[in-house]
Amino acid sequence: MGQRLLTAQLTELIIQYMKCNPGGDISLDSFDVRADPEWLRVLAHRQREPVAVLGAVIERFGAAGVTPEIVESHLQDAGDRLYAAAASGRVSWSADFGGDHAVALIAAEVSALASHLVARAAGIRAASIEALLEEYSAITVASSLGVARQKVYELAKGSVGTDFMKTTPWSPE
Repeated sequence: MGQRLLTAQLTELIIQYMKCNPGGDISLDSFDVRADPEWLRVLAHRQREPVAVLGAVIERFGAAGVTPEIVESHLQDAGDRLYAAAASGRVSWSADFGGDHAVALIAAEVSALASHLVARAAGIRAASIEALLEEYSAITVASSLGVARQKVYELAKGSVGTDFMKTTPWSPE
């Protein structure tokens, strides 16, 4: 039920974005985000991306024979199996995962998820530092966090926002 709600919300956000700024060379007619809600669910960490980018990502995966289930399995383990295979030193290690092209795309998606989570964590940190600054001096906050006083104000900029994933792919919901 939660996944369906997330997919519906993400679809609505993308449609709203498409109506105000289609972006790129993908028109409303050439890419229907409602066509595959499974991709929208798996790529929920890309909800901040322009619809043209999302469409291009899905098209690249399709062209390489990579399904949403394959991508999801690698997001679930944060690329652990890919890393183990790549670090093994075996010749043709990528063949088990669909070949070099598929692995490059999947690894890029693991990286996109990691970037999304880093941005989410930065927003959380900003909110907590902002709250600390209401109660303590910048010097006290900086000292307790192990950063320069000037950095405290820089770190406090930003917000948690509502356009981040609510849970990670490996979260038990």
